Amino acid sequence: FALRQMQVCHFTESDRYGRYKKRASGSSGLTCKHCTDFRYFPTSEAALSQSTEKIAEHVLDCKKCPFQTRDELDELQKS
Repeated sequence: FALRQMQVCHFTESDRYGRYKKRASGSSGLTCKHCTDFRYFPTSEAALSQSTEKIAEHVLDCKKCPFQTRDELDELQKS
């Protein structure tokens, strides 16, 4: 459910910081479809799989994400 709150984005020069310094421009990644402030560029499927909790945390905290969506994710995490 949390991953459905993401959309495809592409790495740009403004993303070039921290652990992404050596990433190639144009690389595919994910961004929050509600705010686009959260951008993530996994290096592999395994890295993406390990990051689902981080993505869920963002969705729960995202001020632009609809309350109903955050509430549904919260309920899913509890069950």
